[in-house]
Parts: sequence; structure tokens; C-alpha cells
Amino acid sequence: MLDRVMTKLRDGEIDEAFADKARKEEHAIKRMCSEANDNHMKRMNNGECAFDQGVAYVEILNSLNRIANHLTSIAEATLLL
Repeated sequence: MLDRVMTKLRDGEIDEAFADKARKEEHAIKRMCSEANDNHMKRMNNGECAFDQGVAYVEILNSLNRIANHLTSIAEATLLL
């Protein structure tokens, strides 16, 4: 997603169709992160994962969500240029 947004931005090729695709990818990433978080919580509850590892894992998922959100925001803002 990052490579596509940056390439399209550099080449000035971001249009509404690309922004829609970025939105869909963002939602897919959010769903995958939510599912991964749910599975992680099950592992934590079953004692299969240490607390320290769990904190790092959740932070990574949150960062992925934020990156996807920022990339979609870049694609949408470029439409206004």
C-alpha cells in the first residue's frame, strides 16, 4: 500500500478510483488487525503468550492501523490538489 500511494503521489496519478481502492485496503487492514488482536487476546487468556510480548504485538497492530489511515488520508488529500 505504501509503495502504491507514494508512486501514484510522485507521478500525480491519484484519482477517485485510486482513493477508493486505498479506502478499501485500509478497511481490510483494520479488519485483519482486529482479527489478529482478537486471536492474540485468546492466546493471552490461554497463557500462550507472555505479557511483554503481548504489549509489543498490540503496539505493532496499532501502528499498522495508523499507517493505513495516514496513507488513505494522503490519497484523499491529494484529490483536493
